[in-house]
Amino acid sequence: ISEKTKRETLTKFQLMDDITILVSNTSNLSIVRAGAETMALALGYNKKYLEEKSNLQHLFRCIWVLITRFSNKEDTIEIGVIDALKPILTTASRQSKTFAFNLISCALKAALDAKETPAARKIALQTSSIVSQVHPLLTHNMLPDLARLYEQIGNPTNDLIIHQIYALLPCSILLEKGESSSLMPNCNSLVDRIDCHWTLFQIVRRSFAWGCFELSHRILSSH
Repeated sequence: ISEKTKRETLTKFQLMDDITILVSNTSNLSIVRAGAETMALALGYNKKYLEEKSNLQHLFRCIWVLITRFSNKEDTIEIGVIDALKPILTTASRQSKTFAFNLISCALKAALDAKETPAARKIALQTSSIVSQVHPLLTHNMLPDLARLYEQIGNPTNDLIIHQIYALLPCSILLEKGESSSLMPNCNSLVDRIDCHWTLFQIVRRSFAWGCFELSHRILSSH
């Protein structure tokens, strides 16, 4: 590798670091979303970025600082910080299993803490659904903690149920034996609690994309 190439790579990585810092220090979700989309695109062109431990730690630390700031606010349950961060969370989780593990582990730990807020619970559900789509086996290993979280939530709203299904469904598709055999009935039970046709349509569309035609057929035939 030439010196010029090395300098260009370092410059790119520095710019990516700067974008991450900018995102982590704002409460403006428009800036967060734009930064997340830019970082996701940058990672697509610079896949070696997350191969360096220092870059991985920097990215996760900045993102988690931002998530923690929102999860500690009682009045931000619907504010959508995870939706804004979704491009970078999805891309980074796909490229780095370590990032995905840290993301779901920290989110679940925060949600199950005695001082949890409703926002922390929602964030844990959202992050688990994101990680499950790219690393279903990783989410499967977290099922005991997810079960505890579901018990604490009690009677979830439609927007929380859909994230539960998105977290469980990939696990049930990937693993057909053992503990996962009970996941499909759990998804069916959750679907029965949804009273919004738009939410059901989203689940049908996602089920088709994942090849889970059983659940799609069940929803369409019963509504």
